[in-house]
Amino acid sequence: LDPVMVAKGGTKLIDNEAVKFLKKNLIHKVSLITPNIPEAEILTGLKIKDISDMKQAARAIIDLGASKVILKGGHLQKSILIDLLMDNESIHTIETNKIVTNDTHGTGCTMASALSAFLAKSQPIEVAFQSAHSYVNKAIKTAPKFGKGNGPINHCHKII
Repeated sequence: LDPVMVAKGGTKLIDNEAVKFLKKNLIHKVSLITPNIPEAEILTGLKIKDISDMKQAARAIIDLGASKVILKGGHLQKSILIDLLMDNESIHTIETNKIVTNDTHGTGCTMASALSAFLAKSQPIEVAFQSAHSYVNKAIKTAPKFGKGNGPINHCHKII
């Protein structure tokens, strides 16, 4: 479940009733949820500023019934970004240097979609997590520089 709740610019996309429904009726039914930091803050009521906060929020989401959480760290205001995979037994993190660019539109949805594709190829969750992260990282680095503002990433980098 990718809970698309907050737009790239920070606009909340669902109302409080929808958030309550998500927490009560959906999270416990999925094997994996992939919020970004603003979405995790809405789901947990916690403010996330660093890896310690990310771990606390991921634990709170597991306490809502999620089996596994991938907390996408692209919204951290740091030079090193962290994505976090957590379940009841383990924590895995991926750290990368922040790529300074406006061309990051679609990164969260692309990460969730790539993750689903790698899981469908029978990759173990930890491997799929790394594969999806690498795919998105390269898609950001090779963005086509379309338009103005938050441009898209390069979803086709594997075929060109």
